[in-house]
Amino acid sequence: MPSTDPSRRNDNESASNNCNHEDYADNETTSLTDQRQPPKKPQWFGSAVTDANQGAAGLPPYPFPPPLQNAMAHHLEKAATRRAQALDAITTDSTSSMMLIQDYLQSPLSKEGYFGFDTQEYPLREAFQTAIGLSPELELTSIHRQPPGKLHLLQYLTRHYAPFQEVYDEFVRRVCCPHLAALYDQNNTTNLDVIYYQCFPCVRMITPGEFSIGPHADISYGHHPMTTNFYVLLTDLVANESSAALFLESQMGAQDWHPIVGRYGDMVKHFAGALCAHWTTDNCTANTRSVSSWGWSRW
Repeated sequence: MPSTDPSRRNDNESASNNCNHEDYADNETTSLTDQRQPPKKPQWFGSAVTDANQGAAGLPPYPFPPPLQNAMAHHLEKAATRRAQALDAITTDSTSSMMLIQDYLQSPLSKEGYFGFDTQEYPLREAFQTAIGLSPELELTSIHRQPPGKLHLLQYLTRHYAPFQEVYDEFVRRVCCPHLAALYDQNNTTNLDVIYYQCFPCVRMITPGEFSIGPHADISYGHHPMTTNFYVLLTDLVANESSAALFLESQMGAQDWHPIVGRYGDMVKHFAGALCAHWTTDNCTANTRSVSSWGWSRW
């Protein structure tokens, strides 16, 4: 029997104001392991933003209202400081490194953009569902409502990743790399001979009430400063449920925050992830966050 606790979410409730950090899962359909979530702390970025946004499923358009800006300010400042420290460590004793980074920031490779792809030719979502052992007729957005639960699915992926790996490699080599090379050709007379890309993408499944990652630029974690990120939505995501989205700035330091939303197959976002800050907040929607695949390409 479903839980009768009024603090728990049910399917008839509105998608807004539902981020009360309780367990959203039905006790009969989700394992105990998947029901446990870490306690929320008000000093965490996700909790602070959720409280300032009153637990709504979507964040308002930029510029954010003052309460939301105030909740973010300390975290954004800390992320900017860490990015500056990482850049200083690379460029302090190397004028050539600084010039290369400046050239990259002026090139089309660093500019935010997007493109679509043929989901029949490159069935990323179907291959991912096979790799995590999820039946094709089940929805990725509702894995928190049905067994065997997210942790079991991710454990399954570590042993059965080959179907997804094969489609991912084809997608990167035949779609993403040519797109990256075309951007390079816009500003260069020499050929782009070699591209390095992440051998297996980072995949995230963020269920309702969960938090992913706060403000950061990837250079702060040791990534190459001239890295272009490709972000692939594996589920549809609409603007009024943007608490489940990744937010980013269009240029380094711009802080003009906007979410990545769209439909599977229509939205492959690329941006300068090593230098442009990006973040997520608590998923305050009724669905598991749009399952996304990260791929890094380097030139």
